[in-house]
Amino acid sequence: MNAGAGIVLILGPNLTSQAVQTALGIPLTLQPHDNAISLTNLPVNDPLVRQIIWNGAPQVRERSDILTPMSSVQPLLPTTRMDPGALVGAPGQGHVFDAYLTNGDNPQIQEWAYL
Repeated sequence: MNAGAGIVLILGPNLTSQAVQTALGIPLTLQPHDNAISLTNLPVNDPLVRQIIWNGAPQVRERSDILTPMSSVQPLLPTTRMDPGALVGAPGQGHVFDAYLTNGDNPQIQEWAYL
């Protein structure tokens, strides 16, 4: 990841906290949710945030919030409620999108033109 653009890990209902922690190399806990949330932009200088109009994204339901004690983990795409963020980034570790895109989960965001 240091020599390239890094990874974007899209979470799913079968991913465990331990598996994601191992992949990213940071301590974390995943907390599943299924209530509807809206995505909003943050004024951060990250191409994944700047090049997509997230305010126009459909709401997401099925997802796992990412909880970590790491202060270097930056929420890049918060939701309209106070939570850790639907998209988070950590220098050298990549990005994590918390909405599930498997099975019948979040069909509107799966059909959204940016994905």
